[in-house]
Amino acid sequence: QQREESITAVMAATGLDHDLANQQLKDAKERIGIGHKDYVKLKLWDVPVEEQQAVYNKELERRERIKKQKEDCIVHAMETAGWTREYAEEQIKDTRKRLGITYNDYRKNNFCLIPESKQQEEYEKVLVIKAKKKEEKNGK
Repeated sequence: QQREESITAVMAATGLDHDLANQQLKDAKERIGIGHKDYVKLKLWDVPVEEQQAVYNKELERRERIKKQKEDCIVHAMETAGWTREYAEEQIKDTRKRLGITYNDYRKNNFCLIPESKQQEEYEKVLVIKAKKKEEKNGK
């Protein structure tokens, strides 16, 4: 089912027929070890074959970085607020869903200590500060 969706996506993007799109996915899997969902997500049909490994490696590095940020965030919440791991994971997940906050922003701004009723207001302050820093960095 999912593989067929990936084949269809490759067909739509490239104009290849079913067999050629499927072969493109198989070739990429053999060549760089990428799954069909990642191939589609990264739109590797637009990337020259010799550059696909680097693009995929960059994605894997990004995932590892996020995984580490998540773990650091959970540990920080456990240590700072005295939460269990399960409770920390729940609270962080809920806050991320409600606010769209990053793991780093959650950790750096001690959102584990901010009551839910104040988190939206506090996150808006974080976003304003980040926007100002970005403007300063860009010389505006």
